[in-house]
Amino acid sequence: MRNVSRLFVAAAAVAMATLGMVPAAQAASPNNTFSVNGGFASEYERSCQAVAPFACSFSATSMPVTVSISSPRSYPVTVGYALESMTATNGVDYTATTGTVTIPAGAFWGRVQIPIVNDGIAEVTEEFRVRLTSSSVGGNFSATGVARIFDGGQVPYDCTLSKSDLATTTISCANRPVDQPWKVVVNCQDIGMGYIQASGPVITGNGTSTAVCSPAAYVSVYFADLTPVPPIFP
Repeated sequence: MRNVSRLFVAAAAVAMATLGMVPAAQAASPNNTFSVNGGFASEYERSCQAVAPFACSFSATSMPVTVSISSPRSYPVTVGYALESMTATNGVDYTATTGTVTIPAGAFWGRVQIPIVNDGIAEVTEEFRVRLTSSSVGGNFSATGVARIFDGGQVPYDCTLSKSDLATTTISCANRPVDQPWKVVVNCQDIGMGYIQASGPVITGNGTSTAVCSPAAYVSVYFADLTPVPPIFP
C-alpha cells in the first residue's frame, strides 16, 4: 500500500510539471533543445524627428540575439549565454559578455539586445560568437551563433541626412567613389498596408538623392549601395 502511495505522488508530480504548476527548475527535461541566432547590426544609425524642424542625428544600435526552444513551456524559461570575441572585441566593438534570455510562457523564442560600440573607425565586418551556457529546464543548450557588426551605419559618415518635411528625406554625399551608384531608400508607414518603400534617383559618385513618402509617413532611411557584386566564380 505504501508503494502505491509513492507511485501516486510521483505520477502527480510529473503531471503538475507538465502543466506548468511547478517551478521550471523542477520540471527539467533532457528533451529540450535550444538554438541561438546571433543576428547583425550596424555600428550606428541616423534618424530624423517627426516634428519640425525635423532634426536628424546619430543614435546607438544594438545586436538582437534570439534564443529558441524546441517545445514551448507553460511557464517562462531562462537561458544563459556568453559572448566570445572573434574579430570583434569586447569593450571595443560590443559591451556585454554574459546574460540571460527569457523565453515567455507558450513561446518558441526570446530575444535580448547586445549594445554595439560606435568606434568611428573604418573597418571590415566584425564578428563575435554567442554561446548558450545554461537553461532553467535542462536539455541540450550546446548551440552557438555568430553575430556580425557591419562597419559604419545605414547612412555613411561622409553623407548628410536631412528632412525638409514629414514626407521628404534627402541624402547628400560629397566623398563617394566616382563609380559608385547609390540612392536613398526610405521605409514608409502606410495606414492599412504596413510598410512600403520609397526611393530617390540613382546617383553615381557625389550628389543628392531625395525620396518622398506619399501619402505615408517616414519611418526609417538607409543608403542603398547599388555597386554590382562580382560573381563568386569568374
